[in-house]
Amino acid sequence: MSLRRFWHRISQPNPALQSLYEQQQAHLLSSILAALLLAGLVIIPIWILSNPQYPTAAPLGAGLYIGLCVAYRLSRSIYYTIGAWLLIVTIFLLVISILLTAPSVLPERMLVINFFAICILLASLLLSVRATILIALLSLLVIVPYFFVPGIRFPITYSFFVFTVITSALVLTSTVIRRNQVRRLQASEERYRVLLEAIPDLMFRFDRAGTHLDYYAGSQEMLAYEPNTFMGKTIREVLPHDMAEPYTQAIEKVLATGQMVVYEYSLMLGGSEAFFEARMVQCAPDEVLTIVRNVTERHRNEIALKQSEERFSTAFRNSPVPMVISTTDPTNSIYIEANDAYLKLVGYTWDELKGHSLTQLGITIQDERRETRLATLDSHGYYALREIQLYNRHDEIRDVLISAQRIVIDGIECDLELLLDVTEQRRLEKKAVELEMEAKNVQILSKFIQDASHEFRTPLADISNRVYLLTSATDPAKRQRHADQAQKQIQALTNLLDILFTMARLDSGLPFETALTDLNSFLRTLLSVYELQLHANKLTLKVELAPDLPSVPIHEELLQQAIRQVMDNAIRYNTPGGAITVKTETTPQAVVMTFTDTGIGISSDDLPRVFERFWRHDAAHTTPGFGLGLSIARRILQQHGGDITLTSPGSDQGTTVTLTLPLRRASTPKTPNAAVARQPT
Repeated sequence: MSLRRFWHRISQPNPALQSLYEQQQAHLLSSILAALLLAGLVIIPIWILSNPQYPTAAPLGAGLYIGLCVAYRLSRSIYYTIGAWLLIVTIFLLVISILLTAPSVLPERMLVINFFAICILLASLLLSVRATILIALLSLLVIVPYFFVPGIRFPITYSFFVFTVITSALVLTSTVIRRNQVRRLQASEERYRVLLEAIPDLMFRFDRAGTHLDYYAGSQEMLAYEPNTFMGKTIREVLPHDMAEPYTQAIEKVLATGQMVVYEYSLMLGGSEAFFEARMVQCAPDEVLTIVRNVTERHRNEIALKQSEERFSTAFRNSPVPMVISTTDPTNSIYIEANDAYLKLVGYTWDELKGHSLTQLGITIQDERRETRLATLDSHGYYALREIQLYNRHDEIRDVLISAQRIVIDGIECDLELLLDVTEQRRLEKKAVELEMEAKNVQILSKFIQDASHEFRTPLADISNRVYLLTSATDPAKRQRHADQAQKQIQALTNLLDILFTMARLDSGLPFETALTDLNSFLRTLLSVYELQLHANKLTLKVELAPDLPSVPIHEELLQQAIRQVMDNAIRYNTPGGAITVKTETTPQAVVMTFTDTGIGISSDDLPRVFERFWRHDAAHTTPGFGLGLSIARRILQQHGGDITLTSPGSDQGTTVTLTLPLRRASTPKTPNAAVARQPT
């Protein structure tokens, strides 16, 4: 065994001591005591043999050695502080014993007082500052009486006193400085200890030969081997040859270059393979610190990720759903990958798409919802089933449903888009709608013919009867009466034909010219026509026109016809003594006219049907009219970009009709140009 290892063994502190400072103090004490014991084997016998006239030398020497042995034993335990006190007290008592029992003269015996300095020094090294002061004061108390002992000259006692004071002051000063440094060192040590404990890695310290000098592990479960199987041994003695050689070479490389080396290896732990990453850095001229991290989970995740990427790639390539991956640039999105289904949809080969932007190829048609889709993708990371249109290579427009997901590939954000071609489905849906509309139109036409035939049949039958009576009657007065009735029915048929012509014109959607008109003046002129009719029906007209009403673009003839339909109904279905109120008002976007009567009203069941053609409030058609008035009024208002609504609290509670005209006539939608600029999605 080498001297270094022997000394390390005899001075090693008790492993139960947790604090590094305590370990250092115990190690220092055991080292001092070990040195004193070894020196005492030589010095004490010589001292006893050289003082044969001193009979108590042998007991004092033996007591000193026994005290040193006990103190040494205590220094190797957790009670090392008691051992330090025992050492100092033993020396202190030895000094006093020699002062009292030595056979020489007192001035000669006083030389042993110098050993008080050793007690003070040991106290400063092994005990607290207070203990050091206590030992120093006790030493001075022992010296002070000699100032009063006859035969002892003052300079002798004074020199010992001054020496002890100066020694105490120097030792205490150095002790305070050292303790402050120790406290700072302990605080720094505590910080680094906390940091070290927070590191979930193993740490090893190796020398140039690869010997395990030290290690750190948060828990013993982190170690692949028991500490007693590797501490003090080289890497070659612990690891298999095929692993030890690269490890040793990595240590040599770190010491040769001073640069960090990363080394990965695997071990069989618990029947399964575990993977580790070792980061090696030089921490001393011939020492390397190695931080070992268990990367088994990361390794498995990398394998799982690779397998997942392979599965995704396989699914991407072979999916029957068109899919494409592109960069996230909203103005110049570049193709990254596209599957065969997408290439078939757009009609390009991958070589033609690769590295190009969607803008350059012009595959997608821009629409007003594109910005909304991009904003949703930026904020939520995905959107689903938004309908867009695409151009294929042959300039055919395809209707597709698109879903997009923001993904990351090799650290770069990309957009994964899934497309579903619904062109054929939309064609079939359009065909179904056309068929449905055709069936509905047939139904409407059938009902129209049925309703119109009734409206034509009654006056025609009456005309036929009047003609027969006209030819058979001989009385001129009767002939004239029948002729007048026939003429009245002919006029009714003419009015009906005019109304039907108006409906056909409105349904055709033919444009008409409008002019800005003062609606208040327009209404005053129109309402003045109804004075006699209102008087005959005993009705009161109230007109409340808003001042400064802005002009609106209208077709006067058509709007007159719409208002007349409303006024005719208000008069026809009112009650004697009732009233009709006409108001105008303006909103930021439109001018509003309301016609309110106090007539028979409309039930809630009939309200939804009031704008149906040929519908009348009385199913028996006992009241005059054809049931087309409100239908015509609605079409006229719609052609102006406005609307008409009808409300009624119920039967016999009156009716309110509201007409709305926009301040600016809406422009007619234009058919999209086939050469719309192509933009990316």
